[in-house]
Amino acid sequence: MVHGVNPFASLPTEIWANQELANSYGLTEALYTGLNSPEYFTIYPPVNQLIFYLAALLSPQSISGAVFVMKAFVFAAEVGSLFLIWKLLKAWNLPLSRWSIYAFYPLVFIELCGN
Repeated sequence: MVHGVNPFASLPTEIWANQELANSYGLTEALYTGLNSPEYFTIYPPVNQLIFYLAALLSPQSISGAVFVMKAFVFAAEVGSLFLIWKLLKAWNLPLSRWSIYAFYPLVFIELCGN
């Protein structure tokens, strides 16, 4: 998307077939051979594509920087989940201590933000 390519418009094999187009989009042979599904349109939904776009836009020269941006979105979503769990427990008159069952369960944080 940073190069102006709609991931839902063209197959990677179609772009690769036109080497001039592939070069202008930054599709190298190493990148193309590393694709696990070049004969499919993107397998990621639009929200994911937006996050990938923002990560590439905010950190164009650093893979680790882009990964940090993507993990920041995951972390923000997790904070939102904690907030919603708190609100639901209050709305349903359940003990707020149940919030800690999810909030302090280490597997959630390790899997979502560390994986």
